[in-house]
Amino acid sequence: MAGLGLLIRIARQAIDEKRVDLGHIGRARAEADAELAAHEQGMAAESGIVSTNPELMVDFSAWVARTAYHSARLKRRCSDLARSEDAAQDALREAFTDMKRLELARDSAQRDEQREASRRADVQADEQERGRSSQAEPG
Repeated sequence: MAGLGLLIRIARQAIDEKRVDLGHIGRARAEADAELAAHEQGMAAESGIVSTNPELMVDFSAWVARTAYHSARLKRRCSDLARSEDAAQDALREAFTDMKRLELARDSAQRDEQREASRRADVQADEQERGRSSQAEPG
């Protein structure tokens, strides 16, 4: 049973590490989402400016090509981080489930030990009672 205690401690450490990893990924995803939103706002603002000033259309068409590439890259990063976050959440759930299984095994082993100790105590008490009974009987 001492081995189960060690495994439970290791499982808890793994859970803590996975929580930290998930937190880092979540922050990175929030930053990427914010960067994408800011980029899209900038694109909308530039589009609004060009719509009121046709002379800027030539420069705008070159800018749109560059910004579309940047936008696609940001969207890909957000998507990659979302997948990483999902995988990290799954890994955390799995680690938590493993820890709970170990805790249940430990608890079951403790109950079995307690039942066995109680059974031995009952047997010993019965033997002592028999011994007293046999000594008390005239024979």
